[in-house]
Amino acid sequence: FFFQAEDGIRDYKVTGVQTCTLPISSLSITAEVGAQVTVFRDGVSVGSATETSKGNYNFTSADLSDGVYAFTVKATDKAGNMSAASTPLTITIDTAALAPSLRLAVDTGSSASDGITRNSVVLVSGLEAGAIWSYSINGGGVWRNASGSSFNLNPGMYAAGAIQARQIDLAGNISPIGSLNQPIYIDLVPPTIALAASKTSLGTLLQNGVYVPESIAVTFTLSELCNDFKASKVVVSGGSLSSLTVDASGLIYTGTFTPTTDSTTPGVLSVGNNAITDRAGNVNIDGADANNSLSFSVNTVTPSNLPTLSVSSDQIGRAHV
Repeated sequence: FFFQAEDGIRDYKVTGVQTCTLPISSLSITAEVGAQVTVFRDGVSVGSATETSKGNYNFTSADLSDGVYAFTVKATDKAGNMSAASTPLTITIDTAALAPSLRLAVDTGSSASDGITRNSVVLVSGLEAGAIWSYSINGGGVWRNASGSSFNLNPGMYAAGAIQARQIDLAGNISPIGSLNQPIYIDLVPPTIALAASKTSLGTLLQNGVYVPESIAVTFTLSELCNDFKASKVVVSGGSLSSLTVDASGLIYTGTFTPTTDSTTPGVLSVGNNAITDRAGNVNIDGADANNSLSFSVNTVTPSNLPTLSVSSDQIGRAHV
């Protein structure tokens, strides 16, 4: 026997498994002239084929739902001899493709679902075997063919729904569009921090007759918001750092450095690597940069030739200095 299926669009020759986008309209069968040809679906008789010309038969199938079906035929000749069943023709009815699902490979932001990450990979699941798929990063304006099960985003901000994917399965069905339905921010740049002060030499100041170390304001300027910066992240020697505050932008911190009393030990402030973390989870790696540290020459030794005061009384009770 020879037979093939038609789905109204194309003919399928019997080469094994076939995939149709539409319900099968007919089966074309070749058998002995004048035979009675019975058609079986999954082993159950579903009717007889009609001979349309000598040795050529046609069977019109009922509409089938999506699934896999095995068709066979048997022929009975005019003498009543029945043949063995034909080799099965396996047909897959496939009338729809599902929308792919998208998610970030890793959300490294302050929460695992805020859409802010330093990992640019988007994972795509729900792809059918053998399907062709593509993705868009501008809401479907431009589609890019892809392979595997992921793609990479460029750094930047993406509106909710802008990142999309779709697939075309082996049957030619085009799926609905799957998308990331939240804003996505890809940040691959580590934050930086820079220290600054108005002078680099500190001494003493005379206040109310007492020499005290000279303090100085130090600024710490961040390249982006990093909520974990604090005084303990600053390595200090030769003095102390106090009164650290931040301005309204959240980027500029100001503290007061006071050198050690009665000392010539240089004052040093520095911020090393991994001290600050941005909202995407990137840490600073600029600890070796020149502007990540400040050095002050210090002389807070109390002068030895301080003036002294004495008071005496003369005979008429007036005080002399």
